[in-house]
Parts: sequence; C-alpha cells; structure tokens
Amino acid sequence: MFDVHLAEHSESLVAQLASWLHAAPDDPFAPDLILVPTRGVERWLTQRLAHHLGTGAGHDGVCANVQFDSPAAVTAGVVAAVSGIAPQDDPWSPGRLTWTVLDVLDRTDDPVLDPVRRHLGEPGDALRQGRRVRTAQRLSRLLLDYDAQRPAMTAAWSAGDESDGVGAPLSPDLAWQAALWREVTGRSEVPPPSLRLQGAVNRLVSDPHAVDLPARVSVFGVSRLPLDQMHALAALAASRSVHLWLPVPSLTLWRAAADLPAAAGRAGLPDLGRERLLSSMAGDCVELATQIVPLTRTLDTSPKPPPTTQTTLAALQAHIRSDATTPVWTAGAGDRSIEVHACHGAARQVEVLREVVVGLLAQDDTLRPRDVLVMCPDVERFAPLLSAVFGAADSDDAHAWVHPGRQLRVQVADRAPGGANALLAFVSSLLSLAGGRQTAAEVLDLLEQQPVSRRFELNHGDLQILRGWVQNAGISWGADLTARSRYGVRFAQGTWHVGLDRLALGVAMADDGARAIPTPARRHAATVPADGLVAACDIASTEIDLLGRFTEAVQRILDCVADLDGNQPVSAWIDALEGALDALTFLDPEDRWMQLEAARVLSTIRQDSAGPDPAVARHDIQALLGPHLSGRPTRAGFRTGALTVCSLEPMRQVPHRVVVLLGMDDQQFPRARHLDGDDILRRDPQVGERDDYRDERRLFLDAVLSASDHLAILYTGRHERTGAAMPPAVPVAELLDAIDDAVQLPEGPAATSLVVHHPLQPTDVRNFNPGMLGRPGAFSFDRLDLAAAQAGQQPRRAAAPFLPDPLPATDPVLDLDLLIQIVTRPVASFLRRRLGLVLLGEDPEIPDSLPIEVDGLAQWNIGQRLLEAALAGVDPAVAAEVERARGHLPPGHLADDVMSAVTQGYAPILDAARTQWRHAPASLAIRVDLPGRGVLTGSVENVHDDRILTVVYSRLRARQRLTAWVKLLAAAASTQDPMEAVTIGRPLQGSGAAVSTLNAPDPVTAARLLGELVDLAGAALREPLPLAVETSAEYARRRLAGDDVPDAMSGASSLWWDFDGRTVRGEGLEPAHELVFGAGSKLRDIATERAEPDGLAAEHTRFGELAVRIWQPLQTAETSRRSRSAPAAGARP
Repeated sequence: MFDVHLAEHSESLVAQLASWLHAAPDDPFAPDLILVPTRGVERWLTQRLAHHLGTGAGHDGVCANVQFDSPAAVTAGVVAAVSGIAPQDDPWSPGRLTWTVLDVLDRTDDPVLDPVRRHLGEPGDALRQGRRVRTAQRLSRLLLDYDAQRPAMTAAWSAGDESDGVGAPLSPDLAWQAALWREVTGRSEVPPPSLRLQGAVNRLVSDPHAVDLPARVSVFGVSRLPLDQMHALAALAASRSVHLWLPVPSLTLWRAAADLPAAAGRAGLPDLGRERLLSSMAGDCVELATQIVPLTRTLDTSPKPPPTTQTTLAALQAHIRSDATTPVWTAGAGDRSIEVHACHGAARQVEVLREVVVGLLAQDDTLRPRDVLVMCPDVERFAPLLSAVFGAADSDDAHAWVHPGRQLRVQVADRAPGGANALLAFVSSLLSLAGGRQTAAEVLDLLEQQPVSRRFELNHGDLQILRGWVQNAGISWGADLTARSRYGVRFAQGTWHVGLDRLALGVAMADDGARAIPTPARRHAATVPADGLVAACDIASTEIDLLGRFTEAVQRILDCVADLDGNQPVSAWIDALEGALDALTFLDPEDRWMQLEAARVLSTIRQDSAGPDPAVARHDIQALLGPHLSGRPTRAGFRTGALTVCSLEPMRQVPHRVVVLLGMDDQQFPRARHLDGDDILRRDPQVGERDDYRDERRLFLDAVLSASDHLAILYTGRHERTGAAMPPAVPVAELLDAIDDAVQLPEGPAATSLVVHHPLQPTDVRNFNPGMLGRPGAFSFDRLDLAAAQAGQQPRRAAAPFLPDPLPATDPVLDLDLLIQIVTRPVASFLRRRLGLVLLGEDPEIPDSLPIEVDGLAQWNIGQRLLEAALAGVDPAVAAEVERARGHLPPGHLADDVMSAVTQGYAPILDAARTQWRHAPASLAIRVDLPGRGVLTGSVENVHDDRILTVVYSRLRARQRLTAWVKLLAAAASTQDPMEAVTIGRPLQGSGAAVSTLNAPDPVTAARLLGELVDLAGAALREPLPLAVETSAEYARRRLAGDDVPDAMSGASSLWWDFDGRTVRGEGLEPAHELVFGAGSKLRDIATERAEPDGLAAEHTRFGELAVRIWQPLQTAETSRRSRSAPAAGARP
C-alpha cells in the first residue's frame, strides 16, 4: 500500500518531502531513493531540497545521500535483478527485439502474417524492402507497449486466445499481431517482460531483499503510472515505505474521482470536471486517482495557499483548482499577469519573446533570468531563432549599444542529440551523402561542418577558395565513373576524381589550351575521362598546402562513402562509421563529450545486433540510428542560472515566477492526433494507457498552473507573408474562454482584451508608442529599431544618397589591371574593394548536375578559349578536345551543337584578326611617371610592334573599348612611340565581326589622360560615382555628334533601363547599381548631382561631365568598321 501526498502546488510537496527525509532511517548511511519523471524535475527537486535539508542558521543546505531515478528504470531494474538478465543483455529490449521481429517476418510462412509481408514486398522490390527495419522497429515498439500497458492481452495471445485483453475478440484486420507475438515469444528463451515482472513481484513479496533498493522510496511529480510500473511499486510497498508525492491540478477533482467505481475502459469514466480546462485537459488525473485510491494506505492533502496579491492569473488558477466553485473575480485595470501575443511567424515570436522577457525583468528588480521558464512544443524549430535573437552581439566596438536581451544567458535545455552533438550530426550527414550522388555542394557542406573543418584546418577563407576551385574544375557529382554507372551515366567528366586530378595538374602547368594530358593509370580505369585532363586553374605556390589538405579530405570522404555501400553486417557498418569519425573529425577538448556520446550510440547499435548481426542496407542503418537522435533532456541543461528554454515535458509542474509558452500555433500544438490503424490500444483505450494527444493537453494545463506571477503565450496570429489571420492552438482558445469564466476583465472578453496583435516589423512605430501593445510604456527596448521607426515617421523625401559624404581618400591606383577594373566597373569596384561587399548573384552557385544546356556566360567562356587557341595556332580539333576535357560542355554528342554554334560565332572574328596579326605577340612593360600621383606600372599583352591587338568572343561593347583605350594610353605614355589599339569582337547585332581601332595621342597627352583616369579611379574608391560604362558611352557619343543635353539623355536612357514589352534590360539592373541607386531607378535619377564648378561648362550634371571626360578623347581617337560573314548554309535570311 502507498502513502499518498497530494498538493495543488509542487512547492508544498517539496516541504513535506524534506520534512519526511529529515527523519533518519534505521541505517543512517542508507540512501533515500526518489523517482522522478524527467531530468528537469530531478534538477529542480535537488535544488529545492537543498533549501530544506542540512540548513543551519543563515546557512545554505545540501541535498546529499539521495539517489534519483525514474519509475521506468527502477521497474526494469527490479525485473533484471530478479531474473538475472542485465538490461543490455535483455532480448526484449527495443533494439534487440527489432531483430527478432525482423527474423520472424523473414523466416515464418504463417499466412496470417501475409499483410505485413505484402507491406514489405518481395526481395527484388527495393522500395518496399527498404521498409524492413523501420517496420520491425515499429512493430517491436507496439509489442512492448502492449506488454507493459495491457499485459492481460499479451498473456491471452500466448495462450492462443486472440482477444484484446478486456474481453472482446481482436478485429480480423489485427489478428496477425497475435500470431506475430506468439512467433516472437517462441523464438526467445527469455519470457516477455510482463511475465518476468509478475515473477519479480511474487519474489519481492516473499523475499524483500531480492533487490538492492533502500527501505524508503518516494515517487515525485508523476501524472501517470503505466500498469507495469504500478505493479512494481506495489510490490516494493509490501516491504518498504513507498510514498507518492503527487501534484494535482485540483484536489476537488481528485476527491470526486476517488469515489468512482473501478472502470477498465476510458470511455466508461464520467466527465467530472465542471471547470472547462479541468474537463478537457485533466483526464489523466481522474484515471490516476482511480488507480491509486485502491492502493492507498494513508492520504494527506495540501491545498494551494491563497496568493498574497490577487491577479487575473491567480484568480484563474483558483478557479481551476476549485473546479469552478470560486466566484467570478473582477480584475483591475492594467492587470497583465496573463498576456497572449499574436505574431507574424516563428521568427517574430522570438523577437516578441525577447521584449517580453526584458520588459518583465525591467519592471521587477527581484526577478532574475533563472525565474523565467520558456517552454515550446518544438525546440528544434526555435533553437536557431533563439540563438540569432538572443545571441551575443558581434561587434568590435566595446562601447556600441547592445540590446539587453543579448546580454542574457539563454540555455536551450533539451535539444535533440542530432542537433546538439556535432559528431552525430556528421554521422547522419555522411550516411545521407553516401546514399546520394555526392554532389559538389554536399561534399563542400560536409567539409564546412566544424569537426571536419577542424580536422583539416580549413577556415572560412579556405572554404571560399575551395568553392572557386570546385567550380573551375567543373566538378558536379559522383566519385568516378563507377559511382555514376548506377545512375546509367557513362561520362567521367565532372566527377571528383577527374576534378581533383585537374586541380593537381594546375600545380605543375598552366592551361595553355593546346593539349589535354592523358590520365595516368594510377586509378581504376573508370576514373579516366575520355578526353584527357586539362589544368583547372593555376594553383599558386602558397596554395599548394591547401590543395593537399583539400585533396586528402575529399579522398577520405569518398573512401568512407565507398565503405558505406551495399548490404553488409551491422558490425561492418559500425566499423565503417567509427573509421569515418577517426579519419574525418577532430574536436576541441571541451567538446570531447560529443565523442563519448557518439561512441556510446554506435556501441549500442552494435550490441543490439550482436547475436544475429544480419546484413542490412544503408537506409536500415539510418533507421537504427534514428531513435538515438531524438530529443533526450540532459540534467546539465536545466536550471543553470540562465533563462531556460525547453519542451513542455521536462519541467512539467515545476513552478516558476514567469512561464512563457512559445509556438502555441494551430496545427503545431497539440501535435495532430495520429491514429495508428495497427495500434490496438488506440482502438479502445483503457484507464492509465498512454495517449500523446491527451498528455500534451495536460502539459499545457500544468504550465498554466506552474506560473506564480506571470504567464505569457505566443503564437502565430497572422501569416508572415500573406498576413492572413490564423487562430491560436485550441488549448489557448480554451484558456481564453476559461479566463472569461473566472475573471471579469474591465476591457472586455479575454480574446480581445488580453491578446496583443503585434505588427509584422520590429521597426513599426506601434512597438514604441506607450500603451499600444499591452504595456504602459513602449513595448520594444531596441534602440536601433526605434531609430528606424522614427525615421519612418518623417515626411517622405527623395531617397538619401547611398553615401552621405565621400570616404577618406586612398593611395592612388597605380596598378594598370586594377585601374582598368575600377574605370570599367566603378560602382561595383567601390562596393567590393572599399566596402568589402559581395552582392547576391556575383558568386554563382556550384552546379550539382552535368551541364545539358550552356548559358550565355558559359558559352562566352568557351568561345573565348577556342578563339585564343586558334590565334595561338592550335589545331581546331585539338582545341575542341581540350574544351571537352574541361568538363563545362554537355557530355558526349550533346556538346556538338554547342561547339558548332560557338565555331560559327568566332570564325568571322578569327578571319578579321588574322588580317591584323603580324607575328608572335609580345608583352610590353608599363612604367609611367604621373606627377603628383606616382608611377603607374603593369604590362600590356598581345603587342604587335606598334599595335595592341585584343580579340574577344563577346560582342564589342563600350567596356571592351574602354579597356583597350586605357592600355593604349599606358603604352603610348610608356614607350613614347606612336601606337594604335585594335579590338575585334562580335557586332552588337547579327553575326560577323566588329573592329574598333584607337589611335594613340602623343605621349604627353596620353600621360595627362592617364592621370585623369587615375584621379577618376581614386574618386570611385571614395564614393559611388554616377557613372555606367555603356550608358555614359552612348551619352558622350550623342553629345559629340551635336545633340543637346536632353536629347543625349533621352537616347542614353534606354541603355540604363529599357522594357520591350516582355523583358526589362539595362545597366540599371546590375546588382551594384540597384543597391546604390535603387531598384527601378531611371537615368534621370542618377544624373541629378550637379557638375563640379570648375568642370566642363557645357555639362550641368556630374554624370554628363564624367561621361564626356572619359569618352570624348576615346571617341575622337576611334575608327570602327564592321564585317559580316556570309550566312551559313540553310540559315534563314
């Protein structure tokens, strides 16, 4: 029989438990055993007992010689002690029973099991056979659940009676489960747990010393006791003092339930609660009472003391505990003890949470972060958001303002091991990688995981370089041709082995486009590309070490992936995973706990399959790993002095001054009731049997009753993108109705007076207007958002310049290549080189598939390389072979059309270039003294005596002409000789070749113009110049032709922004221009700045002045002609 202690508040039970523990047992050295439902409750109870035990005058106490465990663990320990079977050797453990069930399904011909076998398919059905282990896991969980919660049913099955354990026959569609049970029990020499428990119970009654447990056992804080645990505790109570310390939502409800006659079926229990939350959420309290009362020897109760200050929260809790017998209380104005916040999505909920917590801490000096408990149903969903919103500010300025919420310590207490343990996350990722195509992005993502990057000493900068290498090498997916063959692909280009060979070749030689190196036969022939190898990119001497580490890392990954393939024994899989951990990961000393946990998980999987050690596939190993990645709270994460965030169960019924329920969204909580058609217990549930849906609703009630001072609830009230209204979780709506039953609110019903609807943006002015969001003062504490909100309230005006004032001047740009880059792309150069910004779209994504179509940029690269090879005298067939070997063309014959189109495009350009080609080109060293600026240095390539020849596959636009002009000025000023620059490319429209010829000015003029360009580059690095190359060139052309300013602006505007009825094009769409000048800006918007006072008199804007200064000398010196090629045979006229 039990000694039962009931209280409506857990804190009252702690004082009673401490008083009971004060009495020394017969053996003063014997420990006391306290069984708790969760680790969070254990942590809290330990701390609270230390306030009572061992305390002296003015001194803290200590909780010592007290052992904590769970009822389930003690029940398993009792069975193990009496039966002599250790838990790790128990064939009925979930991990081991899976293999027994799987063996039965594979080897038994009983036609009753045909429904399961049909579900698993025939041996050749890979899709259905992939369900084998997951199905066996699910069936083993069902069988163990039946045996623990309804042992009469499994006993009947063993006796050949196919009933449901409560007197009714099994439904025909479930009869196979009884046959499966008999087959499983027949294959095990060890009786099922329920029979062993019955034997242990009988043994304990006759021999109390059969188990080594203390004479005093306490069970604290449980809300449900399954039948097996109830039997074990009752057996212990026959010879030991077993006390149950049970917090209940209402003593009134318990007393009513105690008078009920025994009922087996849940449906036979009447609805006792009058209060709506008790009626809908406290069903398990009624069931526990009907189970405990017949086993109760003594009973004492402790009602919740009346609160010192009456609030809406206190009135609601009193109404619940009295089961709606207290009178309705009239709340005063400004009572915010209960708050409900409706937000736009999960991210906004966390932002509002931060302001709620900071506001409560600010208004109460006695409140500490440890007094605040945040609970949410899905910790994994909110953990990254909490880290982003509450994380420490990343600023080098020690005096910079930091949001108070970022100064709080926040502890997410019970994340899943797969999210908290980097090694387990790595194991999961590696198995997923092995089951896929090993794409370039997947492998690089694996290298970015912290244990892997630490192992190969890769920092963020290194990883950026590696991404560029992978892209240049054309790596897309697959280790080699053998790995690709399973997908029916027979092309080696783009594989990891070929790409790494190309990168290694870049150490020894440059890509001259003249030949492809045959692949050495050091690897399996399947790795050899048909077209040979071409160096991917030039690897600098300082990068050789990085390439070596990268190659080693990728090769190790691919070797590990190769080991994780096919069907092999479980032990072989575990060996491969342990080897991968050794070969690919490294941890800092403070993270070595991850290594121990990962080793324990893999060891457990190995031991569970130690007997049969069957051959399984990769997805089976992933299924076996799955349960070990689920959330299991650890003691260290709870009540560490920080603001604790956890799911609802670990800290259930643990009182805190402030309780916050986060993520109370409709369809998210309670989780949708999943009706498992194979679960017999769900068809006709009995008293005491588990129901996850009911349990989650009870957790909500426990959270409401655990808040001492303040209860805050956050949910998604509007869709974050569409703004559509969304209801809260059903329990929240019921809570609002319950508040109306208990409290008369001065502002009206709770659904309107307590629910605060937050704006979408944290910069909305309502966040800072006093009283707008349920708080007397401003709701938000964010000064940066306040500044943004204040700016938003100012009268609308023209957009402020991107940069109010120019930045300090830098050293003159005296490198020729850098000068060309800045002059031809002034705005983008300012953003990247001065501000360090890399804009979206500037770094293309790494492809994860073979190229089937070639976009314009890739086609230009191919055409440029083929054109350069042809000019260098490379045979066209050899150049085409080299191009195929680079891996950027579609594989096989799919590349023929691309090569044909490119060849037709560059042929007229090549013909025009040959007329200008005099002899082998030379390189001209540049050294120009620019007074007051310095010495400009660099080199100009492709110099033919007095001619600089540039041949490009692209269409001949202003940017190519300006590049040639800068080179010509540098050459003319450096050599003092007359020179010209000839640029040949495709015409702006149609086919053929376009030729631009620039005649150099005299050396003095060339040096002066070059100095002006250096000044322009310096100005471009101080601020974004209102200058775009193509647009400014057209403007200058028209001005030189005699157009006035309005006509020139009108003609040039189409090059900045133009819409032809289907598409928008123009330089204004470039990311750098959109960022600086605004999306959708027109040319008149960037040409508003006035020209310099000492500038050109005819130009009134800085845009016009810059355009004329740059382009007038060039256009004066330029002659151009265009030659068309004859249309190809069969081409349209």
